Amino acid sequence: MSKLCPLHEEVDYLEKVLQLDTNHMKARYKLSEDYRLMGLNREAYNSYKIYFQKGVHESDWKELAGYIYCLLNLGKQDEAEAYITFFIKAFLQSRENRLKEHESMVLMDCGKDNIYVISCMMLSGCYYFETPIGQIKVPVRSRSVPLSDKTFIGVIPDWFLAMNENLNASISGKNFDIEVTWKPVLVTNYQNDFDFLAFKSYLVTNKIIAINHDWVETVENEEGIALYDGLKTGDQLHYIEYIVNTGIDIHIFEYESRIQVDLQYLEMKSNASFIKGRGYFSFKRVLQQSTGFSWIIYSVNRKEMIEIRIPTTYLKIDCC
Repeated sequence: MSKLCPLHEEVDYLEKVLQLDTNHMKARYKLSEDYRLMGLNREAYNSYKIYFQKGVHESDWKELAGYIYCLLNLGKQDEAEAYITFFIKAFLQSRENRLKEHESMVLMDCGKDNIYVISCMMLSGCYYFETPIGQIKVPVRSRSVPLSDKTFIGVIPDWFLAMNENLNASISGKNFDIEVTWKPVLVTNYQNDFDFLAFKSYLVTNKIIAINHDWVETVENEEGIALYDGLKTGDQLHYIEYIVNTGIDIHIFEYESRIQVDLQYLEMKSNASFIKGRGYFSFKRVLQQSTGFSWIIYSVNRKEMIEIRIPTTYLKIDCC
């Protein structure tokens, strides 16, 4: 019946339906869409949020398109990023995903105040999604473990600690002590953009981490970049630093020749393996005098680096 009415009358009708039955999800979705078409992004956002709450309906990529449009229009970048990962996952698992090599498809084309497009092409065994948050590369045959083989555990110089030590040395007249400038780190490189964004989005949307710094810089020298797969001088690197907001469990299992690191928060789990060698022993040594350590996660294709600062109180080490 509402489909026969002008848009503003349809909105009035749907609002009355929801007053009688707040769980009428078809009416909720249609009202969200109507708000968006009328340019009422705030109202649409609030309505979509109810519709998609608790993960319900996130398996329909077509329904997610309007919500993503509102999030982008309202400048809610982190939420948009999270729902674009849901959108991609839903499309890849859908019947509509029949793309073959060199074929492409426009998946989302929403516009009123702005135009936002998501398209997909299959090339050389990978899906390439062009999105408002950049290109997202997803291998057709994704491995069960989302991390690439390139990992690092050890210590690296911390510029803030180095500045502080340089100041202390100049005031006291003592020699610069490089030992106090090291910070313990774990570095993992993601080849799969989807897994990288899904992991990041889970941490952000569940308020596990809070942003501290965010900038884009040009890589000017080769110092330290060997840790990051494919990164070279001249590249534009997007660096984001987060601080852990709430309790997560980081568990290091120390085996004879390898180290396994498990990260867990509620139902979310992630793990990575590292070689047990000089780097790990340096990590343990510096960790003893540190209040925290960093887990650096790097997206090879997106040239995006996330550094998560984690208090040592969340870390447990077991010898196996």
